[in-house]
Parts: sequence; C-alpha cells; structure tokens
Amino acid sequence: VLSGDARQENLLTELNVRGARAVIAATDDDLANLEIAMDVRELAPEQRVVVRLFDQKLAEKVRAVRGIEASVSTSRLAAPLFASAALDPCVVGTHRGGDAVLLVVQLASSARNPLRGMTLAELANLGLPPIAVRRDGAWVTGPRSDRVLLEGELVQVMVPAHRLGEVRAYEG
Repeated sequence: VLSGDARQENLLTELNVRGARAVIAATDDDLANLEIAMDVRELAPEQRVVVRLFDQKLAEKVRAVRGIEASVSTSRLAAPLFASAALDPCVVGTHRGGDAVLLVVQLASSARNPLRGMTLAELANLGLPPIAVRRDGAWVTGPRSDRVLLEGELVQVMVPAHRLGEVRAYEG
C-alpha cells in the first residue's frame, strides 16, 4: 500500500502499473479518475483500465474513447436496482448485459404457487434460469438442473426487466 496522489506519475511508476493485471481509478472525483486513467495509458498503453465515474454522460463518452476499456457510472449501475426493487420486493439484484437490464428475482416455493415440485431444468425451460437456491439458510449457486424445488425453498432467477410482470405469476 502506498499513500499519495495517484495523479503523480512517480507514484504510478512505483506502483508498477505496467506489471498490474488491471488498474482501477475509483476516487470520489471524476476528473482525478480520468487523469489517472490517462496517465496509466501513457505509462502502459496496453493496460486494462477501469474508471469509476459519477457523471453518466461523461462515462458514456469515456467508454467511446479508445484506450479506456471500461468506465462505470455508479448511478447507472444502481438505478435499475432501486427502480425495480421499488416496483417489486422480489427483485434483489440487477445486471447489465449490453443495453439490456437483467433482474435477479427471488421466488419462494410454496403450496400456493407452481414452483413446488418443479425441477430447475423445468424452471429454465420457462425462461427463468435459476442462479441460486436456498434451503435451511444456505445458498447454493449453480445448482443441478435435476434438483426439485421443495416447499419453503427460495430460488433466484435472472430475467430481462421487461419480463418482470410474467414472473409475478410465480411469487408465493
């Protein structure tokens, strides 16, 4: 750990940015993060650089600039989760695939819904690919497709945001 201002070239050299697997600029200052990324690009042109940016428009412009492989607007990442969770408490996460927003929806298997007794393969065939199952307080990720959902179990599935209404039919 080195303490200092990463905008100073000597600090980046001392940190060996050329030998790093990636460089992440994640201060609370967009311009400082952008300056760090550009300095890294000068020192190590092939280096992977990830930049945290709060300004969404700036993040989109930086993403388009050659040399900055990824830029992340934290509000762009968080906004779909906040909006989706406000609409449905079963939404527990979001993921962005290109321009598509994918929701992680948590469903309970109960006597009142069709999930109980269904295999995870059957669930996937409905377009609700399971990513985790919880029974007795423990989450299992990547569960076997022949696993049968028992009453009281929770399952998390990933679906495109536009399908949230369809998924509500499976809420317990």
